[in-house]
Amino acid sequence: MVATLSREMQVFIEKEHKTVAVDDFSGTAGELLRRVGVNPETVIIVVDGLLVTEEVRVDGAAKVELLSVVSGG
Repeated sequence: MVATLSREMQVFIEKEHKTVAVDDFSGTAGELLRRVGVNPETVIIVVDGLLVTEEVRVDGAAKVELLSVVSGG
């Protein structure tokens, strides 16, 4: 029998003031946004303390923050 460890990624969604756990995710930041149902035009993505774009792979990240973009005139 082989034991496998589940990698749980913590995703903080600022707009909703909540943190969700995403199990065994492998893909880009953009794919992660789709998985958690967040519009990429409304957030900036911070992975383990670093600002990243949608194209960056986030495999194995410990913490992802989706911070609301605020604009106005």
